[in-house]
Amino acid sequence: AAGPTDPDELPEQRHAGAVGYGPNYQRGVGTGEKIAGTIEEIKGKILKKPDVAEHGHLRKTGELGKQAEAQEPDPFAKGDAEEGFSQPGVVAPEGTAKGERQAAGGNVDGVKTIG
Repeated sequence: AAGPTDPDELPEQRHAGAVGYGPNYQRGVGTGEKIAGTIEEIKGKILKKPDVAEHGHLRKTGELGKQAEAQEPDPFAKGDAEEGFSQPGVVAPEGTAKGERQAAGGNVDGVKTIG
């Protein structure tokens, strides 16, 4: 008998990507960027400024956005700020029971916790 987890009995899986939404939704170059890039490219050609024309071309093709995205820092990378949180705010005096528990990394207040 077919159980509820039998792949033959499951309905067809329709994911968000099938309707156009998914992880790559709005990842490409938008219409506004294409128009602004074309305007900038034409302006560079009229004024005979190849750097402005190249910038417009990069904007129109989406390369400018990819370069900016590559230069952004990784939001999930561990930074130096997180390392400072392992230090206690108040250090107990050495030789006391609290100081010994704190040095061992235990619970300083002697309160039992669940977990």
